[in-house]
Amino acid sequence: MAEPKHPEPEAMSGPATVAVVNDDPDACEVVARVLDAAGHRVTRLYQPDDALAVLATDPPSAVVIDLVASRPDAAVRLLDTIRDHSNEKVRAARILVIGDENASAPFTWASGTDGFLPRPMHANALVAALAEVLARPEEDRVPFRTAAPRADPQQPTG
Repeated sequence: MAEPKHPEPEAMSGPATVAVVNDDPDACEVVARVLDAAGHRVTRLYQPDDALAVLATDPPSAVVIDLVASRPDAAVRLLDTIRDHSNEKVRAARILVIGDENASAPFTWASGTDGFLPRPMHANALVAALAEVLARPEEDRVPFRTAAPRADPQQPTG
């Protein structure tokens, strides 16, 4: 089944809509304010299930997942749920994960993230990483994820 096409960034009218999923309300607010200041329309979500509901009903241009208060694997679990979801709109979401580079990065790439930003991060890096996720053409998303780093450096990437 083909993934639905999202509008290319240059074809979008106005700012991107971004859902920030963060189980720490203060941290969620910091990420949301950075993206607000960059001109995006931001929805703040505090539970992974809220993200699934938003993706199924009114999908944003992108989702930023930064689950810090939950279990260490919470972001990967949410990403797996999104990529394996029965609703095509949910599966097609563009996802940027913020996490610990050593513990999370290989697993988030394997689970199908469109971008990964290691903690600690700078506001400019967040804005740039999201812009990259939004700008990547639809046909390049899967090959980009396939070429990303893996947990086992001996594992084939393609």
